[in-house]
Amino acid sequence: MNKHTGKILAGLLSLAMLGTSGTVWAADASFTDQQKENESALFTDSNEEYESEVSSEAENNPGTVFTDGTIEEGEQIFLTGLPLLGEADPGDMEIPAVSVQYLALGDSISTGYGLSDPGQSFVNLLAQQTGMTVANASADGAVSQAVLALLSSGSLDAALSDAEVVTLTIGGNDMMAAFYEMIAAAYNAASGDSITAAQVPVILSDLTDSRNAALTQSALQIVMSGYDKVRPSFSAALDMVGSNLKSIAAYIKEKNPDVTILVGNQYNPYQWLPLPYSVLGTFFGQAVNDLNSVIADGENGAGTLYTVADVYASFAASGESLTNASALPLNLDFHPNSQGHAVYASVFGKFFTNTDSEAVGKPEISQVSVTGNRVSAQLAETVENAQGYDFVIGVQENCIETKEYFQICKNQTDIGADFYYIPQGSYYVFCHAWIKGEDGIKQFGEWSEGIPVTVNAVTPQTPVLEKATVKGNTVTLTYSSCENAMGYDLVLGKERKKVNLEYRPVNYGTNVIKVKRADRLTVTFKNVEEGTYFAGLHAYNRTSEDGKKVFSYWSNTKKITIR
Repeated sequence: MNKHTGKILAGLLSLAMLGTSGTVWAADASFTDQQKENESALFTDSNEEYESEVSSEAENNPGTVFTDGTIEEGEQIFLTGLPLLGEADPGDMEIPAVSVQYLALGDSISTGYGLSDPGQSFVNLLAQQTGMTVANASADGAVSQAVLALLSSGSLDAALSDAEVVTLTIGGNDMMAAFYEMIAAAYNAASGDSITAAQVPVILSDLTDSRNAALTQSALQIVMSGYDKVRPSFSAALDMVGSNLKSIAAYIKEKNPDVTILVGNQYNPYQWLPLPYSVLGTFFGQAVNDLNSVIADGENGAGTLYTVADVYASFAASGESLTNASALPLNLDFHPNSQGHAVYASVFGKFFTNTDSEAVGKPEISQVSVTGNRVSAQLAETVENAQGYDFVIGVQENCIETKEYFQICKNQTDIGADFYYIPQGSYYVFCHAWIKGEDGIKQFGEWSEGIPVTVNAVTPQTPVLEKATVKGNTVTLTYSSCENAMGYDLVLGKERKKVNLEYRPVNYGTNVIKVKRADRLTVTFKNVEEGTYFAGLHAYNRTSEDGKKVFSYWSNTKKITIR
């Protein structure tokens, strides 16, 4: 072993503990019942043979670890600074009040882990470039099973039903979970201990743990053996990624058959490292190729359920490093840097918009009208070859260049569109037509000329339904006061559905109370029939030119049951 090998491998293991795509894989979300059933499958007969070899080598070299490339007694590498296990949970994810057009799923590549400016993450860059409303449901450390579990919970169904595009980055942490299993098994075989995979990064980051040195040695010996030696141990993890990826895409398509699903493949983070560290590029290049083969496999839905965004090729073509990894000083953090996220945005962005002015004509807006805080646009005629239209409204006349839209009305099959709850002010309305190519991606024509419009009505503040109390067949609702409100309309609907931009109670029949005082903040519904209801309200005033009601967005809803 040459002088540098030990240092390289120590750094490699430090990176491995960070995980390909997040802080670490998730303790709770990754080891679900399905994965626990598959844990034993990670170790095939060839793995058992491998464990015996490691055990034999450890017995011949008791108490030794790798330091500067030699094997010396009494010297030890400390793999400090390793992150603790976290939960693959999107946490305080914010779902926009209006329809979600772009939903991001996956691991810490999608969260923008490690960036000093979160606005530089590819998810945020895409949202800025396209003007789409975005919900980011990705989580540091997420494995494929965690993403599937999140979807299966139903918590994202509403966002999925609206989304035009879903992006997914996944797979790296599944590989790291398998790697942790290998380290734990090798250590247990050598020591007679029984640590779990979840304990591996914890022990390696604890300088006071008596198991640190031996566990470090076990880990380094695995890496030294080369990828071909450990490849069988990744087979179960790769199979799981493929199975979960297909299930994830199928679930999304079930909820929204028209949505475009883009799955990013993995890149080789060490292709830019010089000798002697280039050995890492070789090792990780093989692992990445195996993972990318799974992502590109038609059996898992590639080409039918989802489209592969070839991040790997764009990274491979770059002459400068697109990750945080460097040789001097040695830094093996392979998360994308800001330039890497810009490349991600470029690769994914090609599937978001595809302008082909020859494929479809330029629309002409013939009329824009205002009713209260609603703006309506109408085209002069249908556009030749068009399958649909996207309308936008923005404050600036150059909003189609800056993509700073106030509201977007997409996927219109008619030649008109309505924008709701537009605040008082001056705006410009634009439209472009589109058709879908063979790959299902929209091809846009040229933008129309912008039409100016002014809204004079004042939109009331959105109310908050604070409390819903049920006593017998009586329901009492308490809500917040709102600026610019003259009164409130409250309902108990039998369903909650999306109407225009928002989800609101519907099918309420006579369960309506109209409050004509802005200072009345409690109402009571009496003699409500048995059943389940969704309570909600919106505020209103009469600032429109015709004196008719101008409404706010609907409030949050509360589900109640009358027994």
